[in-house]
Amino acid sequence: ISTKDLVQKAIALTVKNGGATINPKTGEEVKSGYAVGGVREFKFYDARLEQLEDITEACKKIRNDHKFCMLGFWMDGGTLYVDAINITSNEEAARIVAETFGEIAYYNLDTNEEVRLK
Repeated sequence: ISTKDLVQKAIALTVKNGGATINPKTGEEVKSGYAVGGVREFKFYDARLEQLEDITEACKKIRNDHKFCMLGFWMDGGTLYVDAINITSNEEAARIVAETFGEIAYYNLDTNEEVRLK
């Protein structure tokens, strides 16, 4: 899957669901485990479709530099976050990683619930 196609899919899912977790190798949505960021993050304020090229470039950097990470997209107010994220099956591990990296939250993909830390 091309990076541009991956980003378009992720943005469509984010508009529909408020966020998306995507496998950057396959383009498939990840639906199980705990998603936690802290590896690499990009923020797009007052996100607009005109920023598609910038968002695509950010995802290319994540795909190239963090080959074992998933891509996480989520909206918080008017800010679109694009993260290189890890998936863990253990909630306590997700909490520890999130706290260590100063993350706002982690996400339970099985229940579709955000767990806010801040």
